[in-house]
Amino acid sequence: MGVPMTDFAEFAERERAGWQDAEIVVAYVEYIAPLTERAGEQALMALNIAPDTEVLDLCCGQGEMTRRACELSENVAGLDFSETMLERAARVAPMADLREGDAAAMPYADASFDAVLCNFGIPHVPDRTAVLSEIARVLRPGGRVALTSWVGPDGSAAFATAVTAIQGMAGPPSIPQPDFFEFSRGDAAETRLSQAGFQLQSHEVIPLVLDLDRPDGLFQLFANATVGIRMLIQSQEPPVVDAIRDAMAAEVEREYRVPEGYRVAMPATITVASLQ
Repeated sequence: MGVPMTDFAEFAERERAGWQDAEIVVAYVEYIAPLTERAGEQALMALNIAPDTEVLDLCCGQGEMTRRACELSENVAGLDFSETMLERAARVAPMADLREGDAAAMPYADASFDAVLCNFGIPHVPDRTAVLSEIARVLRPGGRVALTSWVGPDGSAAFATAVTAIQGMAGPPSIPQPDFFEFSRGDAAETRLSQAGFQLQSHEVIPLVLDLDRPDGLFQLFANATVGIRMLIQSQEPPVVDAIRDAMAAEVEREYRVPEGYRVAMPATITVASLQ
């Protein structure tokens, strides 16, 4: 049986507070954004955006995909709950209508948009049902949504290495949270979208790869550029943190060394659906 939505309140507060943290935002832009932007570019292309398409970049973060959407359309809005992220977005996408707000209660009228991009936002929202309902509400009939998500440990060397080391030494997360990888599974994504009134158009894996210059780079990514895993690592005693770092670095050194450094697969998925 799934965890009741009301039990995700602490998760929601943790995410909101974490993505206001300037240190996390800076680390995210350095370590993770190069990958998320590659997936986001493909997701934008899947939306078939024209100059007059009204586009919403939902959970727009630092605004790089908002900026790229503005290169395709004259009518782009961006929404995020992080003021820290939106400050960055305002610098890179000043032409967009940027607002601070909740993806589960958007500040837009019904049928405001032709296309919605949500680039790696869906794993971080506590109430996916509410968010998908809101996306359906603000889209016009026939409008399209593109969602990106990380592939889970069973198909991702990066997450497999991190989860094995962290859960083996620190245990599972201390608070209830939704399935982070839910939308990377086509059947789960299709079920969720269908319940919200969408028809699945496509679901594909994007073979992203992390290029690292040192074996502890993967640990640095998860320890600095994430919210939940960062908090879990920081809550441990120093010897446990050291053991996690050493275990991850040893795995990267052993399995993922290449002449140029280290390459670790961290694939994502793009799910595209249309509003019926």
